[in-house]
Amino acid sequence: MDYIKLPSRPQYREIMDKFLGYDKRLGAAEGSFTEMQNLSSDKFPMLSPRTGRATALNIMGDTTGIIMKDELCFTCGTAFYHGDTRIDMGLSDEPKQLVSMGAYVLIFPDRKYINTADHADQGDIDFTFRTGTEVRVYLCRPNGEEYTAEYVSDTEPEEPLDKSVWVNTSEYPNTLHQWSEAAKCWTSVTSTTVRILASGIGEHFAAGDGITLSGFASEVNARDFETNELLTERQLEQLGALDGANTILERDKDWIVVTGIVDAKVVLAGIITVSREMPIMDYIVEHGNRLWGCRYGLDDGGEFVNILYASKLGDFRNWSVYQGIDTDSYFAHVGTDGPFTGAISWGYGGCVLFFKEQGFHAVYGDGPSSFRVEYTACPGVQAGSGGSVAIVDGTVYYKSPTSVHAYSGGLPQDIGGAFGGVPYHSGCGGSYKHKYYLSMADQDGVYHLFAWDTRYKLWHREDGTQVIDWADSGDNAWMLLPNGSRESLNGTGGARQLGVKWSAQTGKLGTEHPDRKRLTQINVRLRLDPGSRFALYIRYDSSGGWVRVAAATSARLRAYDFPVRIRRCDHMELRFEGQGDCEIYSIVKTYQMGSDHR
Repeated sequence: MDYIKLPSRPQYREIMDKFLGYDKRLGAAEGSFTEMQNLSSDKFPMLSPRTGRATALNIMGDTTGIIMKDELCFTCGTAFYHGDTRIDMGLSDEPKQLVSMGAYVLIFPDRKYINTADHADQGDIDFTFRTGTEVRVYLCRPNGEEYTAEYVSDTEPEEPLDKSVWVNTSEYPNTLHQWSEAAKCWTSVTSTTVRILASGIGEHFAAGDGITLSGFASEVNARDFETNELLTERQLEQLGALDGANTILERDKDWIVVTGIVDAKVVLAGIITVSREMPIMDYIVEHGNRLWGCRYGLDDGGEFVNILYASKLGDFRNWSVYQGIDTDSYFAHVGTDGPFTGAISWGYGGCVLFFKEQGFHAVYGDGPSSFRVEYTACPGVQAGSGGSVAIVDGTVYYKSPTSVHAYSGGLPQDIGGAFGGVPYHSGCGGSYKHKYYLSMADQDGVYHLFAWDTRYKLWHREDGTQVIDWADSGDNAWMLLPNGSRESLNGTGGARQLGVKWSAQTGKLGTEHPDRKRLTQINVRLRLDPGSRFALYIRYDSSGGWVRVAAATSARLRAYDFPVRIRRCDHMELRFEGQGDCEIYSIVKTYQMGSDHR
């Protein structure tokens, strides 16, 4: 009998040997995963879990801030830790921002500093001195040497001696002149200075400090020391003019020299205040050996400001020194609306960036005479995500209001498409080697820790860690967690995680071909380390539960090949689960093609 020979259905194979990380979008590229836990791009193009981290707990209390210097530095309770060395600084027990400037670590909001090369060099950035004893004020040279004013009058003295001093009271404010016998004329002394004497007044200040003086204007009972008479109305005005911003030109323990003029030797018994204060600022960074900050809101005096600040060059204590030189302090008012949302020093671009939600201000230049502020309207940093701003390989990364952006000049680029439009907020991130790490919360308040590999342009989701601060040393990085513990990414410095649990779930497989076909088999090729385990699950046609179709636990280092027969379906999803080190090399899919009819 002759039998009819039916033609065999054609078969073909597709090999997936490049795994593209996390991608939540519909129609994501094959090789990507819509769900992921603890996977990494370290062995790209293979799929592999991340390395185990290490957790460090401080028995003295919760860690409130971290920064990397020559060793990891952190704050805990009232103390500052430089490596294993504890220095009690009377800190508040609240979250900190730690800023590095040279050997110093600056601690905010406590507004304190400590020198990591000399722990005795520590204290408050701000300082206020109030006199408690008699105060004297008299005219002097810039070095503090007393002037003797032979003449105080509103008319030019007759027959003056060489180098004699005349205070001209016909002008207001009064002016100072010195007679030159050789030139037969009075020479104006353009910069007049006074010496303020009080016990301990100069002890905690330095020459060049920008200060604010107060209390002189209220001294109505001030007297002339030589005559013991009350000051005249004009002399009281001269004295009151000392109140306000000034600069210490010279100092000793019990006196300071500032710009001003008085035509009497003044003695007063009231309280005079000398203060050196940093402005209130929203975000603070170090750039170009200056401390920079920004403020949108009320300043110290209760005035609304929208302003950028820079400290004196090399001096984080001084913010109001204006002597017309390039080491001066600096400030600039800006006109953009809305609060500042983040800041960072971008050395690669030679500027400091101050972000708002709708853009950023970039400050370029080497000193007040050359500083310029340029504004770029673009997606800026999302409010509440100021901690997300970080630099990896010269590029600035940050969480924007709608996505995640990367800025390396021009306009920022959107790199957050793989999140599939899921709204995230409260971002905090940092760098480690070639990766940008970003912890953020979804619309349900659930946190996710993602890693963006700058080499392969891939996202991987690690886990649900919430990060509130970050410190990077190059060969290691530390994350500060809300419970006050610290985790290191390279697994050193604490109790290391062993046997990390991981998982990955693909999108829908089998929907990409127009003809009817049958996916008959898949082969998964992988390697397991000793003690590691692996399981493969399948879900058919987006319904029902997950069916485990393969599993293995390795007793030794070896490779596995799992051939799995597939039941007839329209499409399917794969889920990998495991614990411990593993490398997935490839997934081979075997299709049997049919016609375009059902």
